[in-house]
Amino acid sequence: MKQKLLLIGVIVAIPVAALAQYTGRRFLAVDRSAEIVSVRLDTNPVLTFTKDQLAGYPEALIKIKLIWGSATDVTMICTGSDDNHTTEYSLEDCDKSTAGLCQSISGSWNKEVTANKNWGWTVGKHGYNEIRCTFGHVGAGASDLIAATTRALSR
Repeated sequence: MKQKLLLIGVIVAIPVAALAQYTGRRFLAVDRSAEIVSVRLDTNPVLTFTKDQLAGYPEALIKIKLIWGSATDVTMICTGSDDNHTTEYSLEDCDKSTAGLCQSISGSWNKEVTANKNWGWTVGKHGYNEIRCTFGHVGAGASDLIAATTRALSR
């Protein structure tokens, strides 16, 4: 009987020890084909990724490269859709800055710029089949160029 209990203890302990080695958040990242290839920021380019490009992944990392000219801010607003963007839904987030209460805010991103920059913004799919992100600007001219690629992320 002691041998059986010892054997059961070893069998249970091995997986628990193996799981303990993997603490923290782990990501699986897969590059996808949605991209904007070096276009003028002042045209407000749009990046769209579909359910096929994000199949099985709840989030996307949008990697952005800016060749700076005169813009002072780069913005991105994303919407979700299930019908090829015939009906657009605002991606909402929760702002808890007011006494811990959740206030619904539009899912948008903003970055001040004064030089060439590379950065990433993470966008949650929120259950939608397609996501469309529109880039905007403050003060962009013909020399401000933006490129963006999408990487699907697991949680």
